[in-house]
Amino acid sequence: MNDTDFQILGRLFQHPLDGPQAIAREVGLTRNAVSRRIRLLEASPVHLMFFALPHQDLFGRESVVNLYMAPGDVDERAVWASGDILAFDQNHDGLVAVTTWTKHGTHPEGLDHALGGAPIAQYHDVAPGPEAPYLSRLEWRVLRALMHDPRASNAKLARDTGLAARTCARARERLVTSNAIRLGINIYEDHSNGFPIYRLYVQGGFSRNAVAALLGPDTVISDTVAEGCVYFAKAPSLGAIMATVERVKAHDGVDDVKLILSTQNRVNWAWIDRLILQQLEAKS
Repeated sequence: MNDTDFQILGRLFQHPLDGPQAIAREVGLTRNAVSRRIRLLEASPVHLMFFALPHQDLFGRESVVNLYMAPGDVDERAVWASGDILAFDQNHDGLVAVTTWTKHGTHPEGLDHALGGAPIAQYHDVAPGPEAPYLSRLEWRVLRALMHDPRASNAKLARDTGLAARTCARARERLVTSNAIRLGINIYEDHSNGFPIYRLYVQGGFSRNAVAALLGPDTVISDTVAEGCVYFAKAPSLGAIMATVERVKAHDGVDDVKLILSTQNRVNWAWIDRLILQQLEAKS
């Protein structure tokens, strides 16, 4: 993991569908060199993974993130058995973020018990929903194929769905531009080689650009919520990360700062696939 790899990851956080040619122009490498580095990042301890999630509105649900403090590793089976759980992310300090997709106003039974108590905080996902919470059977087929491989070529999508490549291309564009799917990347922070990479969740009424400047010139915003945003950054050491956290805490308008160094990061892909299959069956 070096500076160029970090720049590539930062670009992908902002533009997950960017091809090697577009990234190459930004980082000063050849297209083939960028493709090779992306493949190495996917196989490395960073475990770069691209994904596309359907928006919760398509299933008539709301997305809520509950924050817990959990001792030790999370019992993954107990979490999944608790109800409509989309994902959980356990931090280095025991903080666990559990994302639920529930009917409005409900809470998964058993989740608090599985994590040893009530959540310490909660916030609602405010990502823009689809223009119309309706997809054709064709679009559901393409969406299902995109979940684990949103950067797939149109030819591969055609093979996976049995549709024409041009049809797949048009469907992918509609899914992305209408906010029916959310594109992103997932990583594990790697401290085994080079400098640490990390994410910082900052809450409050602060200047996003000013905080980004505190974190370094290559810092990017990887996610935004109503209460703040998540930054993706790098540092030469863990000590430097902690010093940066303290500077951000002291910045005007910052209410809270949480360092994100994931030890477990899971998405309930099987459950999402079942929800999609139900939609396909309803339209058959």
